[in-house]
Amino acid sequence: EPNEDAIKRVIELLRIRKAQMDLQTATDELAKLEGRKDPVEFGDIAAELAFQQFELERDLKLERDQRGDGKFLSFAQSDMAESRNYLDKTPLAEIGQQQMEATAEHLEKAVLALEQAFEKAADAADLAETPEQESAAQLARKLAGESADHLRKLISKARNTAGERGNVSDLLLDLGDLDYRIQPAQEEIKEIEKEINSDNCDPQAEEDLAEAKKALAQALKDKNAKQKALTEAIRAALKAAVELGKEAAEAKEKRVPAVEKAANDGQTDAAEEIEDLKTALAEAAKRAQQAAESLKKHEQLAADEKPAILPPTGKPTASAQKAVILKIEREIKELMQSASGQGESGEQPPMDPETLKLLMEMMRMLQEQGLMPESSSSQSQSQGSSSSQSQGNGQGNSPGQSNAGGTTNRTNPIEGDGFNRNDPSRETPQASGAGGRVPSEYQDKIQAYLRALRARQNRDK
Repeated sequence: EPNEDAIKRVIELLRIRKAQMDLQTATDELAKLEGRKDPVEFGDIAAELAFQQFELERDLKLERDQRGDGKFLSFAQSDMAESRNYLDKTPLAEIGQQQMEATAEHLEKAVLALEQAFEKAADAADLAETPEQESAAQLARKLAGESADHLRKLISKARNTAGERGNVSDLLLDLGDLDYRIQPAQEEIKEIEKEINSDNCDPQAEEDLAEAKKALAQALKDKNAKQKALTEAIRAALKAAVELGKEAAEAKEKRVPAVEKAANDGQTDAAEEIEDLKTALAEAAKRAQQAAESLKKHEQLAADEKPAILPPTGKPTASAQKAVILKIEREIKELMQSASGQGESGEQPPMDPETLKLLMEMMRMLQEQGLMPESSSSQSQSQGSSSSQSQGNGQGNSPGQSNAGGTTNRTNPIEGDGFNRNDPSRETPQASGAGGRVPSEYQDKIQAYLRALRARQNRDK
């Protein structure tokens, strides 16, 4: 019987993938306008794109909550957050802090894989047919347990569980609150001084001026202290991020091969867990390295007394958006392989255009038959309700919401092939679109699914 739930997942992931590609195209188009468009309007459009990215984040989170994390969706979620932060012009130190949290989450996924390998090794030891197999399985169990304990320490470091460094996010919020206090205090002093210099001076004005100056001096003192604390927190977080990147990479290079060899020698059926472990550690090392880069760049810009943000449509944004698409494709490919009795064994290349063409055709057929699962509400919101937002230009918001500069979907419709990768370095040829004939080997499977779904709907009437 067709796996209706799996097909619905594939369809939803294809929808999210297409929406992410549309967002990437809109971001690329906006990048071409940098320096030629009014900065405020440019920021407003970037803020709207950040909101659209936020909606896709929410959709992916709903899909994960409903049907599970899968192999790559948690990593795609992190890349979506990264894209949204850059589009929203979030301070680099805050991005670095979030990247540290993402590092911890990926390490947790690695620990989960080790725990599962630990259990399988214990079972293999109980079922071993020879002393050698039992000894190897026990060794695999021991190494998996030790590695899991090691990674838990890295998670604590990433999350600053022991409180060894200041909280970057909290300090940035505190500085924002102080700026909110300082500006009104400065304006109040100007008003009082203006009143004192006038002919109708209130006798109380001198005392009011003294109090206002006192309040301003205290706010400036507090800001200076918080700024120093932030500098120290960023320096400590940078050191931790560099160490985490090295330790995660080292765990993948040294600890994993030892666990894998012992598991194989002990005939422990943990190949899938080992592959999940490798992927999670690679993602953790990458995210820690990105955190270090963000924190270091924040330090450099702050030292030069420049805003510690990056252009919303720069290379980091493009890289994050491409990573989202590739990871969603890997998840779809894994689903299709699982459905055909094949599992993922090692690194997989991006899904080939012909397979994508097939899946997009399947989605179109389901839509024409009226059997398309209900998509998340954000698709209509991103074109409707989100365009009614008019709050700010998105600087530092989560996320910014504005249509003061107009919507990119209105002026930049997506044209051409829906499978266009927007990646000139890509070697695989582009597909010709989803309008082609479905290969015969899949035709029966799709039709069987449609018949089963129709029959179920008829029974429910």
